[in-house]
Amino acid sequence: MKTDISKFDGMLDTIATHLAKQRGRAVNDSEGCMYRAPGGLMCAFGCLIPNSEITDHFMNLYNSSSASGLPAELLEKLHNMHAPETDFNDFLRVAGYAQCYHDRSHPCGGTTTYMQRLERSKDADFINMKEMIFRDLRAFCF
Repeated sequence: MKTDISKFDGMLDTIATHLAKQRGRAVNDSEGCMYRAPGGLMCAFGCLIPNSEITDHFMNLYNSSSASGLPAELLEKLHNMHAPETDFNDFLRVAGYAQCYHDRSHPCGGTTTYMQRLERSKDADFINMKEMIFRDLRAFCF
């Protein structure tokens, strides 16, 4: 059965709006992705995490490129907040796919990601980003 990716519309709106407004990546000194970085920067998945979940404990355990993953309870909470009508594994797949746009790794094997163009251009906006993510999801994931 095909997944109805329109059920991820709200989640992708949140991510695309965030990345388009931020126009940069949340990384550490080694260019490793961080859920939350100095200056209020957040990665694509990090912008889905409520501020109430970001504690010193969270930052010490999970906010580095060496983190093995978020706790299952938090992932389930995020799934219920952002895409409750979807399969949990599809939620993780779509979130991971959207994360590629933050990380500058094109999920479809291309060399220039939307985030790279966004960092260089004042013309790009979240509507184009959302359309690109949806197009790629349809073509390569679902």
